[in-house]
Amino acid sequence: MAQAPHLAVGRSFSAEEITARLDRIPALTRKHIVLIVLLISVFTFDIIDLASFSYVAPGLIADWGVSVEQIGLLTSTAFIGMFLGGVIGGRLADRFGRRPLVLVGVVIFSLASLASALAPTPEILGGLRLFTGFGLQMATGAILVTVSETFPKPFRGRVMALVLGVSLIGGPIIALVGRIFVPLGMWHVVFIVGGLGLIPAAFALKYLPESPRWLAIKGRGDLADAQLRIYESQYEAKRGPLPGLQIAPAAAAGKKSSILDIFRRNLIARTIVATLAFCCLILLNYGFASWLPTILIERGYPQTDALTFSFILSFATMAGALVALLFIDRIERKVSIALAVVLMAVSYLTIGFVDSVPVLLIAGFLANMLSQVVSATMYAYVPEMFPVSVRGVGAGFANGVGRVAGIFSGIILAAVIAAFAVQGVFVYLAIVAVVMGVIVLFGPVIGIRTAHLKLKAEKAEVQSLAAAPAGN
Repeated sequence: MAQAPHLAVGRSFSAEEITARLDRIPALTRKHIVLIVLLISVFTFDIIDLASFSYVAPGLIADWGVSVEQIGLLTSTAFIGMFLGGVIGGRLADRFGRRPLVLVGVVIFSLASLASALAPTPEILGGLRLFTGFGLQMATGAILVTVSETFPKPFRGRVMALVLGVSLIGGPIIALVGRIFVPLGMWHVVFIVGGLGLIPAAFALKYLPESPRWLAIKGRGDLADAQLRIYESQYEAKRGPLPGLQIAPAAAAGKKSSILDIFRRNLIARTIVATLAFCCLILLNYGFASWLPTILIERGYPQTDALTFSFILSFATMAGALVALLFIDRIERKVSIALAVVLMAVSYLTIGFVDSVPVLLIAGFLANMLSQVVSATMYAYVPEMFPVSVRGVGAGFANGVGRVAGIFSGIILAAVIAAFAVQGVFVYLAIVAVVMGVIVLFGPVIGIRTAHLKLKAEKAEVQSLAAAPAGN
């Protein structure tokens, strides 16, 4: 295979050079496509295990006689695990690499899901759901970082949206499994399907590469170089010479970023807005979709109907991913978030006060779809609120505190149902949606405009690289 020109084998490679070589590849190669398929297969089971409990819950109420309050506590245990998995997993990924954390995370949540199928009591099931959440968040964080560090810069956003969007097929898959088996008293099968994540993990063990950027930063530039030569040779064999290599100067050494930096006078407003917005996002995401079967049963629908409606509505997240992919870089981030959450609030109130199956399906589909649009936009917008020097710390803090809010989500919803019945749930969700819109639109970060400017800058950069002569 042809090698990229002027790159001597055996010499050392800086992180800046590895980054420049990766970013100058103007098209995805065959190895990139294989990696996308692998990441989608792994992340699909992440989605399956995340959603599985919502379809198991009606079976637990019927078989074990657990209360709605107990369902809330069981839901919260997974979020405790996710919080721990995010905090611990992030540190381990920086120390040992992205690849090991993807593999370990998938194995943990898959084995925990298989064990959940055998859980004899709610208490043991709660402990296993904690381990499931731990593995889920550990794998999720490593997968997202792998995308950002393995694909050329102009493709990262679209690859991220593609991986997340296609993986959402896991929602309808596990919803269908629940629809078939839970009414038969076989809710254990839902957890068994979640444990099948061990299958893509086996392929990942063989084919998942380590992040070339991480390798270079850790002083293993020779391994990063070997990886990039595959990408480069595949591109050159099919499309011809690569654009010229433009290496950015090494960043000046400075003090290590600290979590205290995001609370300094010039950033604390952004930190507060990002954190509160993420808390609202988590409360919305896991307040409707994750509780939908239980809410519908509480409303009086038969278990079979509740699971059927949930299965139909699970396809809305895929539609939301498509909408986000089409419009995420065309509309100002905070404007699109604010518009979407207002429409979500209207949808929630419509479901809450109009007891009609057609209305439920239409308004529910819209709410689920918009929820995915908001999620995709938030994951792009929150990091942009912070300067590069503290971007990881700022976005990580906001996301982490949001997961803590998720711990209380189940408890809050169970209390709302007990106090105000089902209508109260949808009023609560509508209030959270409106509050999120106010936070994002009228918070102190107003004026941060990034979508069009970043997109134009990246397009200009790609065009300049493509026009540059081959070689160094």
